[in-house]
Amino acid sequence: MLYRVIVLFLFFSSYLSAAYEVTVRDITYIKGIKKNIVSGYGLVVGLDGTGDSRNELTRKTINKYLAHNGMDMSEERLLTENAAVVAVSAALNGFIRKGDLIDVQAASIGDAESIDNGMLLQTVLRGPDKEIYVVVNGIVNSGSGENINPRRGVVASGGIVERAAGRKNTYMEQNDLVLVLKKASVANVSRLKQKIEEENSKLQAEIIDYKQLRLVKKDNTALKYETIAAVMDLKLKIKSIARVIIDKQTGVVVAGDNVRVDSAFVSLPGMNVQIEEEKKLNNVLSRNNTVSELATAFNNLGVEPEEVVSIFLALKKCGALNAEIIVQ
Repeated sequence: MLYRVIVLFLFFSSYLSAAYEVTVRDITYIKGIKKNIVSGYGLVVGLDGTGDSRNELTRKTINKYLAHNGMDMSEERLLTENAAVVAVSAALNGFIRKGDLIDVQAASIGDAESIDNGMLLQTVLRGPDKEIYVVVNGIVNSGSGENINPRRGVVASGGIVERAAGRKNTYMEQNDLVLVLKKASVANVSRLKQKIEEENSKLQAEIIDYKQLRLVKKDNTALKYETIAAVMDLKLKIKSIARVIIDKQTGVVVAGDNVRVDSAFVSLPGMNVQIEEEKKLNNVLSRNNTVSELATAFNNLGVEPEEVVSIFLALKKCGALNAEIIVQ
C-alpha cells in the first residue's frame, strides 16, 4: 500500500492560555440570577396532516383537553393527524418578574412530521418544586432554512410569567453582593479582585473560593445600583482555556490561536503524518502554526472527518496537544 508522508512544521508554545480583554459582566453573574429551567408538556393543534399518528398518548392528551372544557368523547373516535404532543420548556433568570413575556421552546414527543405553524394550546410550565411558573399559548415557529428541524420550534413571547424564579431581594441596594465566575479559575478570580479594588478605592473584594467574590463597601454602607453597574462594566484581561472543538460529521475544527502542537508522529491507513520542530522538507507549513491551521491542512489533504477526530485525540493522548478536546 502506498503511503503519503506529510511533514508539518509547528511551533509548540507553553503558553496555552492567552490573555484577552473582557468586561466583568462577560465572565460573571450576580449570585441569585442563575437560569432556572421550567418545563411541561402540551398539545399543538391546527397542523396540516403532519401531526402524530393514532398513538395512545396523543389521544389521551386530546381527550383530557376536551374533558377540561366540558366535552366528553370516546378516545377511539379521536383523529390525531392535525395535532401533536410536545415537550415545552423555558429558562428563567432572576431578572424576570411576574407578568413578563418570554420565549418558549417546544419539541415533538411523538412521531409528528412537523409542528411548524401549529398552535400550542394553553400549557403550564413547572419548576423542580412542582410550582407553576409560566403559562404558555401561541403559534410555534420552526424558522426557515435548510437545517431547520420542523419537529421543534419557538413560541415567541408566548410564555407569561406567573411567578418570579430569582432569589427575593437579590438586586436591592444592600451591604454586599457576590459575583460568581461562569468558569472557575484561581487566576481569574484573583485578577478580578485586583481590578475592582484598583478602580474603586471604596470597595473591598473578598475571595470566597476559586469561583466566588464578595463585594462590600469599606464603610459598610449599601452598594448602590450605580456602583454595581460600574463594576459590571469594568474591563480586565483574563486567561482563556486551551480548547479544541471538532465537528465529527464535517471535520471542522475550531480552536483559539493560542493552542500549539508539539512534535509527534501519527500513522493512518494510506498516510503518515509527521509533526516536527525543525523544517526538513519543502512541503511544510509556515512557522508558528496553530491547531486550526493543522486542521485546515488535513482537510485540504482529504483526510476524513473521523480521521481528523482520531488524530487530535491521539495527539492529546501522547502529550503533544495540551488542550481540552470537545467532539460534537
